[in-house]
Amino acid sequence: MTGAYAESAAGAWAELVTRYRIEQARLVPFVTLVATDNWLSYTIRYPVDYRRRRVTKDQLFEAVLNAIDDTAGRVQLGSTTVELVGVPPVTVPHADSHARKG
Repeated sequence: MTGAYAESAAGAWAELVTRYRIEQARLVPFVTLVATDNWLSYTIRYPVDYRRRRVTKDQLFEAVLNAIDDTAGRVQLGSTTVELVGVPPVTVPHADSHARKG
């Protein structure tokens, strides 16, 4: 999906690095993972022709979902929504009245 474009972009990027002394970019598609306190966040980075950004992103997202479906339930997506109801009112003293007391 993005590999062929990465190969063709490598030569053009190498020329830019030489001409403008910019840093060498990573042109091979890759995935990074960040673990937070309650979630795993994956980022997919890939070079793509600017005219194909949306369609490529959609194709990759669909491929990921299909790969998850192909695991026969061994990998699942989970989500939860928590709604707070009946929270008691919170009173915060006004800053001016607090300043006059001190």
